Amino acid sequence: MTEASLKKQPGYMRSFVTVLSTLIGSPWLGLGAGGVAALFWKARLRVEAAMMVCLVVTSTTLRLLLKGAIRRPRPSILRLHKQHRSSSFPSGHVTSAVTFWGWLIVVGMHLFKGKYSTYRRMLAVPTMFIALVGPTRVYLGEHWLTDTLGGYLVGGACISTAIPIYRYVRKKEYQATNGKDEGQA
Repeated sequence: MTEASLKKQPGYMRSFVTVLSTLIGSPWLGLGAGGVAALFWKARLRVEAAMMVCLVVTSTTLRLLLKGAIRRPRPSILRLHKQHRSSSFPSGHVTSAVTFWGWLIVVGMHLFKGKYSTYRRMLAVPTMFIALVGPTRVYLGEHWLTDTLGGYLVGGACISTAIPIYRYVRKKEYQATNGKDEGQA
């Protein structure tokens, strides 16, 4: 985005995109993840709750380490709006969105296994949130396109690493509750 295009953004559109970006991808989703983990725990989805907490801690730590190591400045266009002190790469909003909403998709796939139409309807919204958060950050002039791509990669790497761990733990839990040893699975 150029300085001229940022100046041409209608105020109502900028406000809408700012609210959308904050709701679907704020790094504060970590607090929301704590609430979701508590709901999972109460619903006796202990593995899902523990994985949610571990994912948030891991992705936040990884994102902060990368920001500290790379120290990429945010677009200079930002001086038109406000001054940010944090580094730009990777995007925290995108990393948080991919981790939070992505984990809800994974859990939904597990819970709605065999119920494709229910699954598709329920999980279309988090998928849309993940797809929208990156473009909102670029539109607002908060990040470079490559910052958002980095956020997608970091969040995706965390989710991709968590899925086999989740499957392994669920399999062990199933075997323990059904009295099967590893050779019978």
